[in-house]
Amino acid sequence: MSQSVRRLVFISMLIAMSYALMFALQIPLVPVAPYLKYDPSDVPTLVGSFIFGPVAGVTIAFVKATLFLMTKGTSGPVGSIQNFIASGTFALVAGLIYKRMSTKWGLVAGLLAGGLAMTAVMIPVNYYWALGAYGIPQAAHLELVRTAITPFNLARAAVSSLLTFPVFLALKKPLGKIVNQK
Repeated sequence: MSQSVRRLVFISMLIAMSYALMFALQIPLVPVAPYLKYDPSDVPTLVGSFIFGPVAGVTIAFVKATLFLMTKGTSGPVGSIQNFIASGTFALVAGLIYKRMSTKWGLVAGLLAGGLAMTAVMIPVNYYWALGAYGIPQAAHLELVRTAITPFNLARAAVSSLLTFPVFLALKKPLGKIVNQK
């Protein structure tokens, strides 16, 4: 099997894992906003970004969000677009940093910077677009972003990072050998 086919197969498997985790596990993290639910789908997305590069991570995030919208889409297109923006930002930033510094410290820096970038990006996305698209009055946007959205995204980033770190370290060598075989 050629290296490009092997790469495509592994990225497809990561998409399937990411989608299955998003579909099956929805855990409320913020008591004041039980509609904000965590799912561990960022773990395969981040692993893909670290092994195959940031473009692969963003692709995994996009396909996962699209599949979820088409099959379960409990929050409609707005929720799937938000999920893609959040996961894509996390995977892009984390993957770019790890690509430049492929060490444990690079992994930690990538996860930290990616999580903070995701949180920062989701503030204006929610404030200026998503909350209004859900019909929430403009007067309530700032308070929701401050008390629910930002804490949720920080918690999401922390939990996903804590899960991804040991998973990636365990998979790095075996997957690297399989994917890079000639």
